[in-house]
Amino acid sequence: MINRFASLLLLILIVDAVVFTQKAHAQDVINISNNAGISENPAIDTHQQKRYVVWADNTTGSFLIYFSIYDEVWSLASPISTTTGGISPRVAADAEDVYAVWHGNNSIYYAGYDGAWSAPSQIPQSNGGASPDIDVEVNKVYVVWEKSDNIFFCRYDTIWDDPVEISNSTYDACSPRVVVENSIIYVVWYETLSYNPLVCEIYYVKYDGIWSEPLNISNFQNSDSGRPSIGVKNAIVEVVWDDDTYSTAAEICYSFYNSLWSTPLNISNSTGGSLSPSISVADNAVQVVWYEYESDNFEIIYSEKTGSSWSVPVNISNTSGWSWFPEICCDAESVHVVWSDNTPSNYDIYFTCIPSGQTGIVEDVDGFLDKSIISYNFPNPFNSTITINYVLPVDSPVKLSIYNVKGNSIYTSVSAYQNAGNHSIVWDGRNSEGSIQPGGLYFYLLETGNGLSETGRMVLVR
Repeated sequence: MINRFASLLLLILIVDAVVFTQKAHAQDVINISNNAGISENPAIDTHQQKRYVVWADNTTGSFLIYFSIYDEVWSLASPISTTTGGISPRVAADAEDVYAVWHGNNSIYYAGYDGAWSAPSQIPQSNGGASPDIDVEVNKVYVVWEKSDNIFFCRYDTIWDDPVEISNSTYDACSPRVVVENSIIYVVWYETLSYNPLVCEIYYVKYDGIWSEPLNISNFQNSDSGRPSIGVKNAIVEVVWDDDTYSTAAEICYSFYNSLWSTPLNISNSTGGSLSPSISVADNAVQVVWYEYESDNFEIIYSEKTGSSWSVPVNISNTSGWSWFPEICCDAESVHVVWSDNTPSNYDIYFTCIPSGQTGIVEDVDGFLDKSIISYNFPNPFNSTITINYVLPVDSPVKLSIYNVKGNSIYTSVSAYQNAGNHSIVWDGRNSEGSIQPGGLYFYLLETGNGLSETGRMVLVR
């Protein structure tokens, strides 16, 4: 055992000499509201290198819907309307149109942008509506909202259709999100099934000439599933939401539909709690952001799925204040993210972008990437669980061994055959017999079936 531990320490020294980085290369974080009041609940969309951001802002003394547009520079933050009031705005852009919707005067309002915003108009029969969402496609506008504990849908095609109830819920149906592709409409929301205990689930419907029956796609036992976000590309539906089904804290769950719904997957694996995700789908990747409690602060976290693997979640806000309620969209050049942040002591709208092709594993030293596992563990130090993330360069089974500082192997896990790409293993600070281990320094050794290996250090705090 002493010889094996000495070899382990030697391997650690060798691997530490080569530095790999796994991070999202976010550009500078920019305050785009800079108002004296509270700026919150932003939404963003982009088209042809222009970025459209809307949010609720009470600088004038009451909440109005403000906007800023990026066209080489950010425009001055200005209200869309000074008469309707407003909260919970959403925005959508395509080749022809830009539209915003919001909740104002106990109804759903909308306005269009063509160099200037049109006068806001109330969507017919939307009295009592709240929490709207919007998408646009080829001169058609699609809007959903919650009302009287149900979800309603309405379409604009030269005139507004009559709203249609699409949820048929028993209790509350909330926070709908809509996306349209090739005239097919996809909607998700969360719905309360019981209050004692509190059980909420994520529901999904699709319209391709007729509305499908609402389908429970989270389907956890006695959990609170909420705040979903949806994206679609080439008829593959991608959905994320926050969920407290896990024992440690709320986590971000992900599921996709491609002939069948996949089993929900925890993609955050946090210890402090992860909430309010937003998803955007590009040709070759799925991007997700959420806010997470980290070291007495809230930060914006980003992760990307390429192929079947998720990247290590990374902090892209890194501000001194609370950062929360992010929204994301992407185009061919960049991933764009906005959120509300109280770094200057009152909440403003912050923005950053990640240039396309600059996420994930980005560094290779003398071809080392082709013949080594790459790993990263977080949080470190830890006091509950630690996630060991690793990248396999080739398909292989994987063995994880954990050693204490004396060189004794205390835990072993053997994973089945895994595809090349990103994977993770969670260690809960116990040995193979389930006994809690004392605080201190630990080492892990990852080994593949074809002779590759990787090591790392962990500090357990008790």
